[in-house]
Amino acid sequence: MATQTQTSRDVVLKVLEPIRNRGGRSLHVRVLDVRRTPRLDVREHINDDTFQGYTRKGICVTRDEFEALVAQAEMIRAALDQ
Repeated sequence: MATQTQTSRDVVLKVLEPIRNRGGRSLHVRVLDVRRTPRLDVREHINDDTFQGYTRKGICVTRDEFEALVAQAEMIRAALDQ
């Protein structure tokens, strides 16, 4: 079921497992409908005494941008292994 986010008019289509969860800060992975275009959103989420919600630290990419990133996966792995 799609839900409306509290901070924008973007519709959340799918929420996946966070890829990092450390001390009240996590890295959330979601698929959003942004102006009728599905996008992959990977964004920091904070949950502490002073703030709860998504930050501006993250990336939001279209399917084509995601596919271009995936196409470079081996080169990215090699660069990270150096």
